[in-house]
Amino acid sequence: MDRWAKLVTRRRWAWIVCWIGAGLVVWIPAPRVPTLLADDATSFLPAELPSQQALTILRDEFPQHAPASRAVVLCVRDTGLTSDDRTFIADVSTALASRSEELGWRVNSVATAAYLSPLLDSAGGRASIISIDLPGGSLTQTIDVTIVDDALDEADEIYYLN
Repeated sequence: MDRWAKLVTRRRWAWIVCWIGAGLVVWIPAPRVPTLLADDATSFLPAELPSQQALTILRDEFPQHAPASRAVVLCVRDTGLTSDDRTFIADVSTALASRSEELGWRVNSVATAAYLSPLLDSAGGRASIISIDLPGGSLTQTIDVTIVDDALDEADEIYYLN
């Protein structure tokens, strides 16, 4: 250990230059912080993920109204939503809205706010949004999204969308 300490103290300028060089080697190729910051928290995810594909459809179908920070259930059928699909959407919306007071949510769907139909249904009738505004920080939102996912699983046992 003494030999190591003597080497470092004897050649201190060489060590300082080495540490500066190592810092530059790490710093130069690293992306700048502003390039990492994005409007939404999903921009770093691979495009092949189902959630990213749903977000792409959401932005395509509702370009002016695609939310950046909500839990969103996007129901899509290429041939157009059927009456069973609309029933599924209404049931999920009602189930989520029934807990909105308890959890501090605001649920928006055609079933809970018909006047929002022009904003929540796509013009071609192929897609509909259930938008859930989640209060609180990221931990609370993670728990809330889990509750939304559970409600979808329960509804999926009754209806199967393909």
